[in-house]
Amino acid sequence: MPSYHISESKTRYSIIDPQVKKAGWNLSERAQVAFEILVAEYDGSVSESFADYFVHSTKTR
Repeated sequence: MPSYHISESKTRYSIIDPQVKKAGWNLSERAQVAFEILVAEYDGSVSESFADYFVHSTKTR
């Protein structure tokens, strides 16, 4: 299998962002989608981590 190297920014632009848009999220609307959000103790450790994407919906099921 060939080895590929793609940067994080290219991965987001060419792979992740289109999938987020396809799921109905507006990447330009910060009330819906935010980026690099600080999540304290996200992984249970003492250090702080970041979520690459954070989607927020006020819709109820």
